Amino acid sequence: MDMSRSRIEGLLASFPKLIDNNEQHTFVETDSVRYVYQPLEELFMVLITNKNSNILQDIETLNLFVRAISDYCHTINTHEIEEMAFELSSVFDEIVNLGYREYVSIQQLRTISEMESHEEKLAAEIEKNKEKEAKELLNRKAKSLEMQRKEMQKKMGSGGGMGFGSMGYSNSGFGSNSGYGNNNYGNNGGYGNDSYGNSNYGSNNYGNNNNYGNNNYGNNGGFGNNSGFGSQNNYNSGNQYNNNNQQQNQPFRGKGMQLGHKNNNNVNDLVSQMQDEVTNQVMADQMVASNNEPATPTEPVHAIISEKISLAASHDGGLENLEIKGDMILRIMDPNSTHLRIQLNNSFNRNFQFKTHPQVDKRLFNSESVIALKDPSKPFPVGTPLGILKWRFATKDESFIPLSINCWPTPNVNGACDVNIEYELEVPNITLNNVSIIIPYPGMGSPVVSEVDGSYNINQQNRYVEWQIPIIDADNRSGSMEFSVQGNDTSSFFPVRVNFTSNQSFSNINIADIQHVENGSSVNYSHETRLMPDNYIIM
Repeated sequence: MDMSRSRIEGLLASFPKLIDNNEQHTFVETDSVRYVYQPLEELFMVLITNKNSNILQDIETLNLFVRAISDYCHTINTHEIEEMAFELSSVFDEIVNLGYREYVSIQQLRTISEMESHEEKLAAEIEKNKEKEAKELLNRKAKSLEMQRKEMQKKMGSGGGMGFGSMGYSNSGFGSNSGYGNNNYGNNGGYGNDSYGNSNYGSNNYGNNNNYGNNNYGNNGGFGNNSGFGSQNNYNSGNQYNNNNQQQNQPFRGKGMQLGHKNNNNVNDLVSQMQDEVTNQVMADQMVASNNEPATPTEPVHAIISEKISLAASHDGGLENLEIKGDMILRIMDPNSTHLRIQLNNSFNRNFQFKTHPQVDKRLFNSESVIALKDPSKPFPVGTPLGILKWRFATKDESFIPLSINCWPTPNVNGACDVNIEYELEVPNITLNNVSIIIPYPGMGSPVVSEVDGSYNINQQNRYVEWQIPIIDADNRSGSMEFSVQGNDTSSFFPVRVNFTSNQSFSNINIADIQHVENGSSVNYSHETRLMPDNYIIM
């Protein structure tokens, strides 16, 4: 029942008069209430309950309160408790909710109070991996350049005073306009007058027509600008190195060709090394992209609303469990947009249990659906994803099932099973995309599909049928599929698993506006909403 503040203050004021320091009791009763207490050095931890409550449970709850206080306060005194008042009140709110005990452990309290976010950890890990990969790539490039420099020095020493002119990797290295081209191996110098100067490695071979690059290892990933590892030419096309040098450099053909041949091998080795690096980098990027990386913010302020649904239902009817967990992550990239207040719409489901970040004004959220810091003078962090809101919903009410699946296998006289499976969207205001319904089947023969809405795929290696529906919405609420397969064990067609994606939240949480705290003006922001199943099965 509701209690006024004056009533609570009166009960607390009466407590010191009721206790007797000479007694060893840990509770005391009046005509209407029971005080369960425990001394904490110079203070008392008091739990006020009615006289009908279970005193054993009350003592257990009291012990949990005491452990929570000891966990947050280094020394238990008035000053320390006042310093940690907000954190303690948040933890107390997790232990007792609306007057009823929540069955949580001290470890769960620590996890909740830390407000750890899987998405935040994932984003931080991705950024860390990217930095590590960039450093490794830079080190590899530096080592490659050092190797090439040493190779050049060896060749210059063996050339008897005939240097490479003004060429250098500083002008024509892995640069933006010419990789191994134009300014390379010639033009301003070379092995003599008519040696590798006129038909050098640059203007006719590795540069204009056959340069390493044009679309790789340069601006677009390679040594040059607009082509790639000889995508149009190879070492033997165009004005070839071999033909030009044989025609124009006859006096030095023997020795020149030996040097050229050696250099060509070095170039091939370098090309192979760089190809391996590109392959490794592409594979790393693909692995990063496959880890559900949050989308790159398109505005200085970006919000991510993410929900995961877990459902376990029986194929005979009945919902075993339905749980939805969600969180909201805020990422700010503009230092001038850190003092913000986020206005949510008022149409979200109030049956959900919401938890705000400890620094967020909880009263303001409950009364006005606004997310803002308790201290308006403090900014949100820049460049770091921050979980600002979490919510949870659990039920066994079948009316909350978003997508119902009815799988009905029927044995026939031929020793096979005829399987009829259908879906129906129970929540018409949600659109599900890329829906995949996976039905296992017994290892006897291959299924024969006679009717299907959408498309299907039979995985014979893992023995399942994958029913694929591109979109399920209010205009496509239901569909069916029929197939037959050898085997009469109806239980082998379960569990049925469902996967999908959606850009709408089950809780209907959405951002109405994001404003500056100082003047109330709106800021440019972007947001995305993701709903996906964590484990959606029909057993």
